Order: sequence, then structure tokens, then C-alpha cells
Amino acid sequence: VLITEKMDAGKYEIKKESFSLDEYFEQLLFKVKIGIGKSHHIIAQIDDHLGNIETDKKLFSQITNNFLSNAFKYSEQNSDVHITARIDDDKLFFSVKDHGIGMDEQTLQMIFDSFYRAKNVTNIEGTGMGLSILKKAVDLLGGKINANSTKGEGSEFMVLIPLQ
Repeated sequence: VLITEKMDAGKYEIKKESFSLDEYFEQLLFKVKIGIGKSHHIIAQIDDHLGNIETDKKLFSQITNNFLSNAFKYSEQNSDVHITARIDDDKLFFSVKDHGIGMDEQTLQMIFDSFYRAKNVTNIEGTGMGLSILKKAVDLLGGKINANSTKGEGSEFMVLIPLQ
């Protein structure tokens, strides 16, 4: 909530730093496979030699971790979770696709609203703030976010983040 208030007030201070995407995703996959994603099949399509990005690492990590956390939370154990990372026109394309509960079109239009919780997730813990914060983080980094979903089939969240 404090992060959201700072973002809304325009007081979040972006701290850009340069870091290796190759190392970042290597560490991220390692942590996910032994942690939150250990009961899923992780299918990673991460290009070699992604290079460096200059961005706010805290916000960037929040984006990637939220995508993954939601994929694992809203899909059955032992299901596939696809992770993609590649460079497209001086931007990092990152996506996470699950085969979970999915969302209908009405829900999909509201997922980035603060405190919004879909009707089909009442039995799953959450505050309805994750995707709202995620959207604000992507906006602060000058990126774009998109989601596709089909109820009962799963969801895919995609983001484009400028490399500089």
C-alpha cells in the first residue's frame, strides 16, 4: 500500500542501475525451481545473451516475481508454467503463461484496478493489489503490459520494458 501511495503521488524515486539480464534470469529460474514453482513444470524459453538492462531493479523484480507468483497461485500443481524472455527492438519482452483457472473477458478488463478480486478466486488468498501495483511499476519503467486469458484454460501476462 505504501508503494502504491508513493506511485500515485508521483513520489516513487526510480533508481536505475545496469544489470545483466542473463544472470538475473538464471538466478530467478534457480530460485523459482526450488521455491514457489517446485510443484509445477517450468518451461523456460529465455534467449541466450540478453545483455544488460538499465532500470529500477526493485520494480523490475516486483514485476517478474508477481507474474510468476500469480501463475503458480492460480494453477494446479504439476501443471505447466511457460516463461519467455527475449529482446525485441531495444525492449525486453517477458511473459508468463499458465494453464490455470483463467478469467472471463469482464474480469480481464478490470484486473489492473486496485483491490479488484475476480469472483472465481474467493478461495485463494490475495488483496487485489498485486496487478494494480504491477501496472504502476510497468508504467514507471516506461513499459507496456498486456494480458490474455480464457476462463478454465489459463492466462498469459506479457510486458515490454525498455532496455534503457
